[in-house]
Amino acid sequence: MIRIVTDSSADIPSHVADRLGITVIPMRIRIGGKTLRDGVDIDRSEIYRHFSRTAAHPVSEPPLQHEFQQVY
Repeated sequence: MIRIVTDSSADIPSHVADRLGITVIPMRIRIGGKTLRDGVDIDRSEIYRHFSRTAAHPVSEPPLQHEFQQVY
C-alpha cells in the first residue's frame, strides 16, 4: 500500500486530502508568543488578517518530529 503524507505547506484543501487519503500534518505558526497549528488552531484568512493588525510577522515552523513519527 502506498500512502501520501505531507505538511500543510502543500496547501491541499481538506476535502481533497480526505478524498484521496492524503495525511496532512499541520505546520506550526508562531504569532505573538503563541504557537498555533495551521488549519487546526488558525486558518489562512486569520493569518492574513494578522498582517494588517501588527508589524510583527507570523513565523512558520515545520511539524515536530514526533508528529511525523505518530503518522508513520
